[in-house]
Amino acid sequence: MLPHITSPVRALIPVGRYHYWHSTRVIGQRSRAVSHARLARTHILQPMHETRSAQARTADMTIDWISVAGTIGAVASVASFTPQAWKIIRDRSTKGLSLGMFALTCLAFAAWTTFGVLKGEWALIIPNTICLGFALFILGMIALPERKTEEVAETLDPVT
Repeated sequence: MLPHITSPVRALIPVGRYHYWHSTRVIGQRSRAVSHARLARTHILQPMHETRSAQARTADMTIDWISVAGTIGAVASVASFTPQAWKIIRDRSTKGLSLGMFALTCLAFAAWTTFGVLKGEWALIIPNTICLGFALFILGMIALPERKTEEVAETLDPVT
């Protein structure tokens, strides 16, 4: 029976001020290390402070599309409540708006804000806190009697 041979396993090993790539081949149950002399001939020794590849340094300068998508989503979420809040103030009415829907929306934004705080993720905390504020305002305006809704709207946007 032939021994099982796998592909080389490579690891960056510190040697003094330098790192070198250490290769091993697994043969059966044993591991055979490639000699340092062979490594010196086949692999360039790299100073420790220059271990990052050019590709990794270039990746730092590329656009992070995940962050771009998250930022667009956060801005759109925050902006989506502005027209509704302004319409309530301008029309001095919350007719047609669902109290239950805005209560669930507030719960969702509170949960996302809490999740962001627990994870320490400012990208979740900031937009969800702002959205929670808008949603709570709208929920409060829906829950108020119509006379009080008109008074709050008049205070925020006096009709001249």
